[in-house]
Amino acid sequence: MRYATAEAWAKYFQETEGVQIIYMTIRCRLKAAGIIGITGRNKIGRTLRNGFYSEKDVRETCMDLLMAIEEIRRKAKEILGLHGIHDRRSLIKFGSNKFAKADFHPFGKGQAFASRILHEIVECPTINHFNRISDTLGLPQLSNHNKQKFCAALASQGIIDRKSLIEFGIREFKKTDFPPFGKGSAFASSVLGETVKDLSLKHLHRIADALGFPSLSEQEKKQQYIQALADKDIDDRNSLIRFGLSKFLKTDFPPFGKGYAFISAILSQIIRQPLLNHLHRIADVLGFPKYSEEEVKQQYIQALTEHGIHSRQLLIQFGVVKFYRTEFPPFGKGMAFASAVLGETVKAPLKLDHLHRIADALGFLEYSEEEVKQQYIQTLVKQGINDSQSLIQFGVVRSCRTDFPPFGKGHAFASIVLGESIHPLKLIHLHRIADVLFGEKGSEKDSKTPFGEEK
Repeated sequence: MRYATAEAWAKYFQETEGVQIIYMTIRCRLKAAGIIGITGRNKIGRTLRNGFYSEKDVRETCMDLLMAIEEIRRKAKEILGLHGIHDRRSLIKFGSNKFAKADFHPFGKGQAFASRILHEIVECPTINHFNRISDTLGLPQLSNHNKQKFCAALASQGIIDRKSLIEFGIREFKKTDFPPFGKGSAFASSVLGETVKDLSLKHLHRIADALGFPSLSEQEKKQQYIQALADKDIDDRNSLIRFGLSKFLKTDFPPFGKGYAFISAILSQIIRQPLLNHLHRIADVLGFPKYSEEEVKQQYIQALTEHGIHSRQLLIQFGVVKFYRTEFPPFGKGMAFASAVLGETVKAPLKLDHLHRIADALGFLEYSEEEVKQQYIQTLVKQGINDSQSLIQFGVVRSCRTDFPPFGKGHAFASIVLGESIHPLKLIHLHRIADVLFGEKGSEKDSKTPFGEEK
């Protein structure tokens, strides 16, 4: 029979059996068992009174510590089972206080049991420790017995798989009673082993995972998305785009939630600032046929037509300010509409040039020089200016303050008529405008300012 010191046995077990035991633990256990060692000399010749212990005594007193890892785990699961703990859920539900007081022989009380399984000192077992113990011991989320009980509760409401669970919907799930577990949130808390306050689609998927419901195929997911849209009479790209982004974001699409969440679910990414382009991407994902360029153009023209705009002249007359504020469903307000038509991000301020580019993109015919000239003259006539004299008398200051729709205030109007940047506006510019539009220069009398000064 072999004898060695507690330190030597601790080193031996670590090197030969891969089990780490602190030598003081061996000593304490031997002392508690009333085992007294024999006296002998160590390697350096020092006499150790009662310092050597037999292998048989050490193994018997440290039996639980020397078990093979798999054997330890098997034994631990068996002992937990004696306390009605068969899965992660029941371990967490057992509770920290009850666990700490319970006896898990031969490991000891709850703290010693947790310390032995996790190979660290656990003073107060917590849910985090329970989850780690579950992972170490390979405890399932739910035992087969508990799964059957939960599945039976769901089946009573016609829920038999992941698809029917998701289609049941969050709102209906919250309101429904699942005896003996209670309503939706309580049922989810029981399955997941945690307090579920704000039930979401993610929780339904986690319940499905816990109960072993197979994941949905990509085709099944797509059909769920299509059905959610069909419930809102959206069944193709055209009806989706015409539904409009603003309305889409405010609409609830059970069981996915409102538009923001629904877009993120379909595109498999978090979309914080949805754009019309995202609706087109949804249509692509769901396999809705794409529009031809001509069909897209007709949509833009239709959006303008609903505001009485069907030519370049009417578009320009509509004016930049009014265009900016107007809603063009399903594209949004003026800036968003301009961005969609021009295929670029149009940032403020919206300019008359953008309206001309929109007219170009939609195939609205260019004005002749005479037509353009008549537009300018018509704009002045609305302000009571119908010849060179009345334009000069209108004056620079008043021109700067006056709006000349759709061209803007005086300096903007002058810039457009003269084809150059005018700022600040001067009397000479009014004379040049008179020359361009009325074909005559002001007389010497007219060439004086309203204050009698020479120009």
